[in-house]
Parts: sequence; structure tokens; C-alpha cells
Amino acid sequence: MPELVAIDFSLRLMCLGQLLLFICLAAWQPVRHRRVDAERLLLICLLFCCTCALLLTGNYRPPWILQLRPVLLAFTDALPFVFWAYGALSLSDLARPIRLQSWWGLVGGIYLIWHAYFFIVLEGQGIYHDVNHWLAVVAGCHLVYLCIGQWRDDLVDARRRLRAMLIISACAVMAIFITSEISGAIFMRSEIGSITGAGLLLSLSTALGVFFLTEANRDQEPKSEAEPSPALAVTASEIPVQHQALYQQLIAFMNDQGFTESRLTLTRLAERLNTQEHRLRSLINQCLGYRNFSNYLNDHRLPLACKLLTENEDLAITDLAYDLGYGSISSFNRAFKESYGVSPSSYRAQT
Repeated sequence: MPELVAIDFSLRLMCLGQLLLFICLAAWQPVRHRRVDAERLLLICLLFCCTCALLLTGNYRPPWILQLRPVLLAFTDALPFVFWAYGALSLSDLARPIRLQSWWGLVGGIYLIWHAYFFIVLEGQGIYHDVNHWLAVVAGCHLVYLCIGQWRDDLVDARRRLRAMLIISACAVMAIFITSEISGAIFMRSEIGSITGAGLLLSLSTALGVFFLTEANRDQEPKSEAEPSPALAVTASEIPVQHQALYQQLIAFMNDQGFTESRLTLTRLAERLNTQEHRLRSLINQCLGYRNFSNYLNDHRLPLACKLLTENEDLAITDLAYDLGYGSISSFNRAFKESYGVSPSSYRAQT
């Protein structure tokens, strides 16, 4: 129907304008500051993949789009994986730089070469096309897991909003690929399917653009790989008046070694202090400078761990981990090694 075609064309035109604008804005800052980071580069790649998907999946396809179809198809099918990489990197703990084994780079390079060869040279003809769609669903499910898994541990409001946006967007992307796979792409080639795809792409580009403009550009300084000054160095006089009472409660709880409570979460701590969770989150994040609740607990637990390791040689490390409130020995060892560079057993042997 002409009306549906007109709606589809309008949605795609709006989305195309948005994407081109956001690509220019995302690329301008690295050029101006002569500095580019992986997150910004992935954002530009993600926006470009969305642009390719927008051009490829429309009902109106001029000759030049048909000529570029293999290239557009390659970037379109890469969209879920670029989206996964951008989401995973954006949600990563900034206190811990991402460390990848060298063989991961080799595997990634081989995969990219094969992906380009299959879609550009073979024009996407083969079973790998279907396999790629289901791998995209797996990547989307993993991204949703990452978003939900540490939702309550995240103290940064902007990053919590990003988690919500990524969950919705990942579910939408998965829905597109599952629908395309089940219907044999018949639905996505119909007028209703084309409008649905255009609407989802417009929503995704709008969400990414809004987050980029309102949050990602708020702080123009380079990201630090170190956590801000620990709360232990903050004095009561530096705490705003509206947080003073809660801060005193929190300090009293920690001085009583309340941080050793097993599986202590921000929600449970708020209940112990008889306060609202968002107020406690604001205090720990904005006043004390922590981005993750687990880092705040570690800065109280690990100094005590060092003391007990040197003073009580008969205390088993496993018992020490559980006494400090850790849920497992592996989480204790990981936190200890990230802070001190050695395992608890090595630390005890050295001291």
C-alpha cells in the first residue's frame, strides 16, 4: 500500500539523518582532541552498521544500493556483534582495564576476514548466514545477562540508564533476527516488517544518540584507569550537609565491621541503615567517589585481610574469605590480586 511505503520511507529518512549526524558528532571529538578510545570507535562502527542495515532492508532500493548489497549485508550482519562489544565495553569496570590474551586478537582477526569473505565475495550464500543469525541471538542474550548481572552493584546513574537502554535494544535486535530466521525473511521483506525494522532502528539510533549527547559528552577528560580517591581518605567536613547523617551511620556500620556480612549488597546495606537505596547510592558514588559497590566493600575488607594474614598464620585462607563476607574463595583471590598484585597465599609468604 502506498501509505505504508510512505511511512517506511519517512522513518528511514529520519533515521538516516540521525545516524549521519551522530556519526559526525562521534567522530568530531577524537579529531578535535587528537585522541580516540575503543568505546568511541565502537560507537562509530555501531552507528555505521545501523546505517548499512537501514539502507539494505528498505523496500525502496535504488541501483547503487543493489550494487553495494554484499558490503551492506556484511555490516548489517555484524551489527549485533558490534553492539555486543560496545555494550560490554561501556559497562566494564573502569577500575580494571580490559586485558585480552594475544590469541583473542588472532581469533578475532580470522573471524573478521572470514566474515568479510563470506558476505562480500560469496554474497552471504551458505549455512553460515543462518549460523550467524543465531550467534547474534547468543550475543544479545549475553549482553542482557551483563546488564542485569551487576545492575545493583553499579553506583553510576548514567551507566544504570545505559544498562536499561541496552537491555531493551538487545531484545529488539534479537527479536528482528529470530523473526527473520523463523519466517525465512518473508516477514522482514513485507511492508509491515519493513516498517517494524525501520521503527526499531530509529529507536536504537535515538537511544544511542541521546545517551551519547547527554552522558558520554558530559565528561571530556580522558578516562582514568584508576578508581577515584578512596572513601577512607574522605573527611566528614567534605560531605555535603544533606548526606552528613547518613554518612555518620555508614561510618559507624563499617567501623563495627559490618562489611564482613555475607553477601552484603547495596540493598541490604540500605535496609541496615534504614534509608532509601538511591540516597545511599548517591552518597557512595557522588560523595565518596566509587563507581561500584564491590570496590567500596573491597577497600574495607582487603586491609583487614592483610592484617589477619600476617597476624594469624593458622587461619586458612578459605575461612578468611568467608569471614570477610566473600561468597567464594575465587572472588576473594581475584579481588586481592587485583589490589595488591599477588595472591593472598603469596602475600602471607612474603610478609
